Amino acid sequence: MVEKLTRESKQRDLDEHIHMLEVSAVDTTATVADLTSASIRIKNMIDANQQQIQMARDMHARGVAGVDVSEGRDEAWKEKTIRSLGNREAFDQEFGNVFIETGESAVDEALFEQLRADCCEPTLIYDEGKYLLWDEPKSDRLNDGVQALD
Repeated sequence: MVEKLTRESKQRDLDEHIHMLEVSAVDTTATVADLTSASIRIKNMIDANQQQIQMARDMHARGVAGVDVSEGRDEAWKEKTIRSLGNREAFDQEFGNVFIETGESAVDEALFEQLRADCCEPTLIYDEGKYLLWDEPKSDRLNDGVQALD
């Protein structure tokens, strides 16, 4: 009788372990699907960002960033406008989509310095650089939530 109870206990433990493995496999599959989807969205954002960067470079390469040169705004107009505004930085801010901070900032400089100091390279890189991790996953913090960029 004791042997039967021991066998039944071991069978229940084994069944519970198998169930937990099945649940874990489903969770892992769902996580991989979510990460794959996020990776595709990130790749699309990177591509869109590269297109925007190229468009900005193309605008700057035309000589007068962000200004339609067909309106008679050529290099002579540009130089005259720079002189009237007082400097190149003011011209870039007005016509070149360059933002120069003057006066008080909405964000404290100490916070910027802290963010710069905390910035680091990812510790783990997967999928040819498309999936980056800055810290190892921690098993005791699985339910803390997930942060993602969309």
